[in-house]
Amino acid sequence: MSYGTAKPFTRKQIETMTDDELYRNLSFLRQKIRECQQTRRNSYEHEVEFCYLMNEVTKRDRWKTEGGKRRKRMVELSTKSTAASN
Repeated sequence: MSYGTAKPFTRKQIETMTDDELYRNLSFLRQKIRECQQTRRNSYEHEVEFCYLMNEVTKRDRWKTEGGKRRKRMVELSTKSTAASN
């Protein structure tokens, strides 16, 4: 759902957004949801899109905080398993 249109974002568009674009779109959708609720219009499509964007934020935050540790641990495990098989 790019600015002012009813067309939802694709998964690829969401994944390639910068953090700034992601937060800007979340803010825009939050505003649209409030406007719809105040005028008693259906806000379902905006809410669904908001959830997809929030999911992406959560994934990125988790990746930033745990990603480095998880990658390092996976390398350690793969190195040990390779050494054990030789």
